[in-house]
Amino acid sequence: MNAWRLWLQGYPDQALAQTREARKLAEHLDRPYGDAVAGYLALPTLQFCGDTAQLDRRARDLHRLSDEQGYALWLAWATCFEGWASGEQGNLAKGIALMEHGVDAFRGTGAHIHLPHCLALLAELCLRAGRIDAAGEWLAEARAQVEKSSERYWEAELHRLEGEVLLAAAGDGDRDRDARAEACFRRALEVAGRQGATSLELRAALSLSRLGSSPDAHQLLGEVVGRFTEGHDTADLRAAQTQLSLIQP
Repeated sequence: MNAWRLWLQGYPDQALAQTREARKLAEHLDRPYGDAVAGYLALPTLQFCGDTAQLDRRARDLHRLSDEQGYALWLAWATCFEGWASGEQGNLAKGIALMEHGVDAFRGTGAHIHLPHCLALLAELCLRAGRIDAAGEWLAEARAQVEKSSERYWEAELHRLEGEVLLAAAGDGDRDRDARAEACFRRALEVAGRQGATSLELRAALSLSRLGSSPDAHQLLGEVVGRFTEGHDTADLRAAQTQLSLIQP
């Protein structure tokens, strides 16, 4: 899980390097369990960094291996990330269906670890598909699971996504929409900052900047981007740089 920590702290290149090292070690050991562990650890890192093509390949590999070996939890995990990859590649209906199947299978194992992360990803796909009510319901379940398990590494994203759902759900006459969404984004910033999760600070700052209702939002985004010393070709940093280029005088 060191790769996850590195990404959260703002070192995406080092995180990806860790996943490559884990895969090399698994190949050297040449044992199904080692291959499964390497795959399990790699999938979130690839999703974090936006490497959808490799994520899809590795998720399919883990799916096949877990099915062959009877690794029920990792099969559910792989299915969730297959769904995310499908959604990212433009097939939202298939992606949502796969993720719903993966979440159901996840629950069926009796495990709770990482469930808030999977639920948040499912909510995000539903949001993109215009299924606003479903997105809100998945987020509510994710928040409840966080309080139950105290597994909080994805907590900041739950607050950010809550803001995005508010923006998508509000009608044109909802004057409080921006204020409520901004409160969610700032809560995400506060949580991520307290946890040292620079990459999640970046996502929250990007959402706040796109909202465009706060005079300090663009400066804040620039400050967060400036703290990164690597990973400038990853999806989140590319999006942030694009946003900054749009708002420069």
